[in-house]
Amino acid sequence: MANVAEIKPRLLRVREAAALAGVCVSRGYEFAADGTWPVVKLGKSVRIPRRGLDAWIDQMEREAGLEPEDAG
Repeated sequence: MANVAEIKPRLLRVREAAALAGVCVSRGYEFAADGTWPVVKLGKSVRIPRRGLDAWIDQMEREAGLEPEDAG
């Protein structure tokens, strides 16, 4: 069984997604609200799928003329 510290959650809180993306928390909430980031609603809570966040970061890198990290 995996150690809890080793588990990478598939759904991130907005605060966690913002930290990974390098944006402030308020911008993370804006991205979640305006559809920039995909969201999963769990009752009143909003989560960002890690896969969707990674895809968004990859797209931003491509638009900046960079190769995404996993491409190389």
